[in-house]
Amino acid sequence: MFNVACGRTAKIAYPNGAWLPQDHHNPTDGAMAPAHTAKTFCPEADQMKTFLEGLEKEVYGDALRLQLLTMTRVGEAAQAAWAEIDLNNALWHLPSARAKNKHGYTIQLSNQAVALLKRIKDAQPEGTEFVFPAPHDHTRPVAKANAIRGASRIRKNAHLPDGFSTHALRHAGLTWLKENLCPLDVRNAITNHRTKAQNEVVDGGYTKTADFSDLSRDWLQRWAHHIDALQGQNVVKLNPTRLSSN
Repeated sequence: MFNVACGRTAKIAYPNGAWLPQDHHNPTDGAMAPAHTAKTFCPEADQMKTFLEGLEKEVYGDALRLQLLTMTRVGEAAQAAWAEIDLNNALWHLPSARAKNKHGYTIQLSNQAVALLKRIKDAQPEGTEFVFPAPHDHTRPVAKANAIRGASRIRKNAHLPDGFSTHALRHAGLTWLKENLCPLDVRNAITNHRTKAQNEVVDGGYTKTADFSDLSRDWLQRWAHHIDALQGQNVVKLNPTRLSSN
């Protein structure tokens, strides 16, 4: 904007020309934006169980459950289209236009994810375009913000920590994969993560044709079974102090 004000760029032109002289000192020289610190929160087992119970009563619970089962981002799950999903082969082809990093990829659907999607599809009128249509306009998908607000309602009603967001669901999945020794390449394939670290770039030149689909399916199925176990069992929060003293 300073360059525009001084007439140093032709990208934006004004009828009366620049309103600052070209040799005007830039008052923002040397200014630095504060460093961004990513907020991370990984729910504990008892918190995940509480959240899963809340999904049953939440209007956008199915969208949040699909996100949880697939480890996708909330907007990717909430705005899924049936044209992207192949239920016969248990695949979800997310196009690059909808992926946050603009790299399309294929999500392997667990048995639980397929059952969820089939239940949703069977309850919809024939020809419905989106998995989760907008409430008042079924020609559009539900807004991402609606699903986020749904997660917030569950969090508030269940008195879960403030950090328990839709992103925390993705974080929980990734943490579980790592704790259970899922290889990094498979974790990246599942979550569509891409790193620019030099060793990854060099390795990528040799392994770019590697196919992790079978491994991804296996690990996502294990994750789905873990979610079922959390929801179906009594989960007791362990006391680390008590454990260390025994």
